[in-house]
Amino acid sequence: MALHVYGVLRGGTPLPELPETAGVGDSPGEVWSVEYDDLAALVSEIADDYAPTDHDGARHLDVLARLIVETTVLPVRFGTVAPDEDAVRFEVLEPAAAELRSQLRALDGFVELRVDLTFDEQEALRGALAASPELRGLAGQADGDLEQRIGVGEIVTEGVAEWTRQQGEQVAAPLTRLARLSVPLNAGNTLVARLALLVARDRVTEMDEAVRQLRSQLSTVDVEYVGPLPPYDFLDAREPEAERTSRWGW
Repeated sequence: MALHVYGVLRGGTPLPELPETAGVGDSPGEVWSVEYDDLAALVSEIADDYAPTDHDGARHLDVLARLIVETTVLPVRFGTVAPDEDAVRFEVLEPAAAELRSQLRALDGFVELRVDLTFDEQEALRGALAASPELRGLAGQADGDLEQRIGVGEIVTEGVAEWTRQQGEQVAAPLTRLARLSVPLNAGNTLVARLALLVARDRVTEMDEAVRQLRSQLSTVDVEYVGPLPPYDFLDAREPEAERTSRWGW
């Protein structure tokens, strides 16, 4: 059996009670900590040849989400596996110990919240055209040949994406004011402005209320709100954007 690694926390941190079905693999079992000095890695057993599934990805995230509401935990990328506890100590924790300690200090008491603002397509198009005389002029050329129409369509799409980004910043201002940090994320949709917010754990209720108020004020913008999550988007060792938005990168 191998060990699936979920995240890193301070050594000696009490773990919350987890459901018997927590953890990844065909037969989820106990989740426990493997300690190295003042650090600990959260692990559970997994078959050596096990191929992870979408359901495992959800369970991996669920374990971390249950911890983050009570303590600081640094997420480890899904699919990280070690052959035994010594490998966890000396191949996962020891080489990165200084950086992990620094990240735990910097993120102590904080969680990540995510907000998706989805704008109406026609409203976004009208807004983008109204904001750019150049874009309005190009849109008037949409009756040209196929190549020209494709080129115009791409430019208009970029204009809509920029309008969405700017509107997202304005709409989300009451939320970002409550956060210590905020970063825009790639939602893969020109009509969606996605933000990750780093929020103190004791201000999550305040953020919940701010989101509720925002929803009540917006009639044409859909607000999706997720969290608390581990601080995936605020680790010092940031992964490339393409990796962070991949299937397992959350």
